[in-house]
Amino acid sequence: MREVEEIEFFIFKKIKNSKEFKNYISKLEDRKLPKLFSDEELKVQCVYERI
Repeated sequence: MREVEEIEFFIFKKIKNSKEFKNYISKLEDRKLPKLFSDEELKVQCVYERI
């Protein structure tokens, strides 16, 4: 089970650092809501729930 959690974390880390993901999130952002990431660093706001 631990290996699965490590793989999930690794994949999530790779995805959140990709340019495609940043572009996708920036398109979803509403001007009234806080930004999900700043220019200098990606700051994803998510809740990671264990299954």
